[in-house]
Amino acid sequence: MMKSRIFLGLSIVAIILASQSLRQESCAASTRVNPFTEELSDRGNRLLENCRYQEALAIFERIIMIDPTDSYSRCDRALTLLCLDRQDEAIQEYTIVLNLDPQNIAALLGRSESFCEIYDYENALPDLANTARVDRPCHLANDDRSDVYIGLNKDEEAIRQIDRAIELSQHESKSIRAAYLIKKAEIEMRIGRFLFAEKDLEAGMKISLFGRWDRRIQGELLDRLGRHDEATLRYVLATMGKTNFTGARVSYHGKKNQLTGISNLREIADDHSILGYCHDRLGNVRAAILAHDKAVQIAPKDTTPHARRGFSRYSRGDLRGAREDAEIIKELDSHDARARLLLTVLDAIENPGDAAYSARAFLERRPWSDPDAITTAIIGAIGAIRAEHREDADSLLDDAGKDLAESDWPKPIIKYLKRVIDDKTLIDAAATPDQKSEAHAYLAVDLSIAGKHADAAEHLKWLAENGNKRSLSYDLALNEFRRSDPELIAKLFPAPPAEAPRTKAAVNAAKRKTRPTPTRKKQGNSR
Repeated sequence: MMKSRIFLGLSIVAIILASQSLRQESCAASTRVNPFTEELSDRGNRLLENCRYQEALAIFERIIMIDPTDSYSRCDRALTLLCLDRQDEAIQEYTIVLNLDPQNIAALLGRSESFCEIYDYENALPDLANTARVDRPCHLANDDRSDVYIGLNKDEEAIRQIDRAIELSQHESKSIRAAYLIKKAEIEMRIGRFLFAEKDLEAGMKISLFGRWDRRIQGELLDRLGRHDEATLRYVLATMGKTNFTGARVSYHGKKNQLTGISNLREIADDHSILGYCHDRLGNVRAAILAHDKAVQIAPKDTTPHARRGFSRYSRGDLRGAREDAEIIKELDSHDARARLLLTVLDAIENPGDAAYSARAFLERRPWSDPDAITTAIIGAIGAIRAEHREDADSLLDDAGKDLAESDWPKPIIKYLKRVIDDKTLIDAAATPDQKSEAHAYLAVDLSIAGKHADAAEHLKWLAENGNKRSLSYDLALNEFRRSDPELIAKLFPAPPAEAPRTKAAVNAAKRKTRPTPTRKKQGNSR
């Protein structure tokens, strides 16, 4: 899904709390409580909290057989189905509850979350609107709505909802407000508002628990701002840190046993996945492989660990492994755009006739405002050029460049691939180090496709000395030459030595490198 699985977990926690609150109110008002079903319900909820979903489901179904009108047990059953990724059945169960009780907050929240899980955001919105008329923590309602607007690619509205959530959560835990600020920074970073993202991210990190997730996001932002040394330090710190989600929720909700069972496995997997991502950024290949594999092992049905492992494999030249991850993502979630992006960069090298199709499949799932959209179109066009499908290439390039001004980057790359300008003009148009890296990478690939290997090798040599190792274009160029000239790759990009375990002393040393060394005035006579 577009939204983070972590925020899905927060929504599920809200559903649990709403359900428990309604149950307590009902029990207080009712004099006809069935002790047997109450005992069964408590047992089922304990199993649910401990991720024993099938056993919990059997207990809730037994209660419903005893009393088909028990809306609380039906909500518990629906939540269990949602945790089992059986969203359609969960929607049916929540609908039965809402027919019995149209104001049931747990059912409204649960059904909207289920709709989001199957990308039916239009049906999720009315349920979220109805929650506004029921007494509940309002900042959570705004957070839920922001997730729906993210799914609808309405980023401006999503930011407004998060701003409202931040405003309404002033008296809540600092960790909750920090999570909202960092979530807002992620959206702003995705739509290119880097300075706003930097401001919100720093504000969030001042009051957060400084977990691995926060540092990874800050590293990505600093990367995009061109501050690579500072980004590297954040990735180093992230490899030393721990996740902060469970701690944040415990401090907010107060009861750990309500939190760890529902999405703890996904959180642990995400933590390992982020660790692998940071090791990738630092060039720690072995550590990255171990972390990514562990994430997939913990949460094999979650697409994010597969996506991160797939791109990690691609950057290392393991194209077969990367394609396996892409196909698994497609099977798990056909709407996930990351699988299409991964297939685009793979097809540009291996199956060029399919590259344009894969790029179009990505663009059907993500708007042009997405930072990866134009890059995907360019790489898809390069694959089409290799396959001699000039019409497909021009179509992608025209769509990618239609809203770009002449001075906007990467307009010169688009003009070069359409043969409007030559390679020298493209290099001259690149102003920043990252733009120069992209220009040399695409020139290396394009000239290699054209059979001009000596000229392509010159651009590859430039990349070896100056390239941005964190870009898709850099990985594309390396994979092109891994296929066409592996000896040159081995010469220019020797395998890194095995990395030593990172210690606190290593982190402190990395910090010192980013600080200017104060100069002391010499005392006495100098010789």
